[in-house]
Amino acid sequence: MRVTGLGALGSQVRVTLSRTGTTGRTTNQSAPTTVSTTTYTVSGGSISVPVTGMDAWAAYQLLITPTSGIATWQQRYEAENAAVVNANRFSSSSASNGGYVGQIDGSANSRNDAFVDFIVNVPQTRAYTMNIRYANGTGANSTQGLAYNGGSWSTVTYPPTGAWGSFGSSVNVTVNLNAGWNTIRLAKGAPSFAGGTGYAELDAITLS
Repeated sequence: MRVTGLGALGSQVRVTLSRTGTTGRTTNQSAPTTVSTTTYTVSGGSISVPVTGMDAWAAYQLLITPTSGIATWQQRYEAENAAVVNANRFSSSSASNGGYVGQIDGSANSRNDAFVDFIVNVPQTRAYTMNIRYANGTGANSTQGLAYNGGSWSTVTYPPTGAWGSFGSSVNVTVNLNAGWNTIRLAKGAPSFAGGTGYAELDAITLS
């Protein structure tokens, strides 16, 4: 796999290749398995990463970070880069990376349940504060379900904001994560979750 546009990350980058399991399209997956973690030299703003023995039923992810000049672990995760199910990606100048996820509307059944899965990697097992940047143009409180690593559901409440697609507001929740890979789901509707109220758009989450 050839990745371009990396000139701003410096002369070397660290690449973590991970993959999902293959238990079926509609079956919940455990956190991804790390295939390799390798340091690559950036040449002409690009690198080539070999991915051998690929499974046609699996999904693969490359996490690329600079080898110096950054925090020891990635703390912010953009919603538009997450796994988005029955919702849509949009652009906004006020979004943290120029993009966000909206129309997270479905909750009636498994065919239209709408949710966003963030795959995160943390350095140690502990409670983390998760800051969620959002927009809620309904004029009233909206809610979504929150679950991580296949655990029980809790509720996130989003007070109303100025307008749809306009970001700056955020809420904090606590998540108990394991060292390594974790899956965090924010849902209007999802298996084993009855559904949230109102609507909210997601910009990004930040762990601390």
